[in-house]
Amino acid sequence: MKLMRLSLVLCILVGLAQAPTAFAENKLESWYTYWGLGYADNAYPDDLEEVLDDLEDLPGVDHLALSLDMFGFYWPRSDRTLVGGIVNGSADTYEVVGIEMNIYNYLYAFSLIHFLTNRIGQGPFVRADVGLARHVAKTNIFGVKDDAASDWGTGILLGGGMGFPVTSGTRVLLNGNLALRRVEGDVTTTIGISINGLF
Repeated sequence: MKLMRLSLVLCILVGLAQAPTAFAENKLESWYTYWGLGYADNAYPDDLEEVLDDLEDLPGVDHLALSLDMFGFYWPRSDRTLVGGIVNGSADTYEVVGIEMNIYNYLYAFSLIHFLTNRIGQGPFVRADVGLARHVAKTNIFGVKDDAASDWGTGILLGGGMGFPVTSGTRVLLNGNLALRRVEGDVTTTIGISINGLF
């Protein structure tokens, strides 16, 4: 299933890379907002990873893993560089009849995005985030709900991708990231592949 999702993402990347970008003027803005959704591959500390692997192997269990960029607000420092703040997250959801478990991994970060060859929103870019990290777990077992949140920790995210102007004020960014969150002495890593909008 993971291979199918990755193949789909790669097909989209190839298709967009071959599409013409000259049809849209890439206008510079005074500020930008940034949102994205995609696939995540989360790696947890060994004891939790073992439990989740066993859970996923049970008959009838559905597993969904998502990568998210939310509430991103950026300001240009030059015609190629953006600075701002963003919430990067990932989620693992497990469902079976009568039971649902969700694990959310958050990074509330200061963020920098730099475009290497063209102005903001077009061409290859790199991204670096640093900030505060936290995990939240939510369960619903036959109607009995429980929520738990970790202490605050720290995290970083490194990534990059390719930007494509769609209209003068809308750009699609294909984004790949590696996020590391250190919380309560344990490190959780996330590889995320997402399609993002920069407006």
